[in-house]
Amino acid sequence: MTYAEQGCALMEIDFLYTSDGEIVASHYFEYFDGYDLKNRPTIEVFKNTKLDGKYTGMTFKWLVQQLKNYENIRIIFDSKENDTFKLLEDMVTIASGNGLDLSSRMIIQVYSIENYNEIKNNPNFNFETFWFTNYKANYSNIQIEDYFNDKKDVETIVMSCQCWWVYHQTGYEFDKKIAVHTVNGDFAINFLADRGVDLIYVDFM
Repeated sequence: MTYAEQGCALMEIDFLYTSDGEIVASHYFEYFDGYDLKNRPTIEVFKNTKLDGKYTGMTFKWLVQQLKNYENIRIIFDSKENDTFKLLEDMVTIASGNGLDLSSRMIIQVYSIENYNEIKNNPNFNFETFWFTNYKANYSNIQIEDYFNDKKDVETIVMSCQCWWVYHQTGYEFDKKIAVHTVNGDFAINFLADRGVDLIYVDFM
């Protein structure tokens, strides 16, 4: 947990199932030769494959233990799974079985009004914080404002650089924090930060 030791308090992680149903951190198994979302590795292949020749992949069970050790960290949830609802249910079960309450430790990115309501209204979930990420629904600024501005548990609106630029140029303002994804390089990061962006997704510290 190098980033945690450097003081990073927010980490966005994508989660997927392996072919045998274990939950791991990956976008779409892009670092595994011959594997993808349609041909997934087993958990053993995942554990025994060195990413970029030197890194060990992260399982969710391992992450749960790290969250218990680093109490200041919150994980921003993302996934390319079609059924993120089931994925979250399984993650809550695993975490609680290992003595960790995810409700305040995981920020749930939601991708539509329906997705937010589905998770919010599930009696098995008690997540405290949501971020609305607009890369799937592609709502207009007016639609986002009309639905999410009065939702106190929706803390942040996440958008691409292109969508943010339209938002910025039109002078639109949400009553929320604004996060932009994914930006690497000091010039671009400083450009956004100087223009009022609250949070910036980066691949590397």
